[in-house]
Amino acid sequence: MRLMPVEREQWFLVLEQNVSELCYSCAPLVESPVHRHLEHGFARRLYMLQASRMHFENLFSENRSKPLEPHESTLAALHANAFYVGIRGALDNLAWAAQFQFSLFSGVTEGGKGRGKIDLFKDCFVEAVEERFRVLGEKLRAKQEWSQDFKKFRDPAAHRIPIYVPPGVVRKQELEEYMDELSRESMSALGTSPQVNCDGVETLAHPVPVMILGGDSLSAYPLFYQIKKDYRRFLSISRSVICEIKSNC
Repeated sequence: MRLMPVEREQWFLVLEQNVSELCYSCAPLVESPVHRHLEHGFARRLYMLQASRMHFENLFSENRSKPLEPHESTLAALHANAFYVGIRGALDNLAWAAQFQFSLFSGVTEGGKGRGKIDLFKDCFVEAVEERFRVLGEKLRAKQEWSQDFKKFRDPAAHRIPIYVPPGVVRKQELEEYMDELSRESMSALGTSPQVNCDGVETLAHPVPVMILGGDSLSAYPLFYQIKKDYRRFLSISRSVICEIKSNC
């Protein structure tokens, strides 16, 4: 059965609450470095991610009929960029929590040599986990492809051209019909083929939530679908890692 919008939001609330409660129940049982990464790192970022998800739910409600205002578009882009940087940071917190809890790599600390190994989806990290926790290692390996695909959203947000959320989307057919009509009206009035004024094209925009990546070469992604797909995978792998840490306290 397909969930209604409110039910879908409640479903995410249940997942978020489950992971949050698991994190806070685990934090008091572990040593200081693990506690710091779980409670002060991962948990704080989880609340930020939840805020971004709820912002999108409210901004693009089913009864919205108009494109975003400029400030709404900018705020949506801010949340989209923060969302992907936040996921990457939260995954790093989990990787370091696992390193400190299980000593996967002897002598590796946050400020020392070898810290580049501490990445949930890096081959050497996955192999180290598989040697001691086969099921968790298999789950991490199964998500390696996702982690690579995920980088196209995180890396632009952090380093290059940021993710853009346009106020609306103009359908190609409607744009062509509008331009043809504009051209006919201009030729009829002036008897020539003048340069067409496109100032009114924004009236054709529909409030379709999409994310735009790139500068010269653009790629568009459905905002809701992409963010919720990545968020579900993030919550799933987070729960698995924290459960393993708690089981071995």
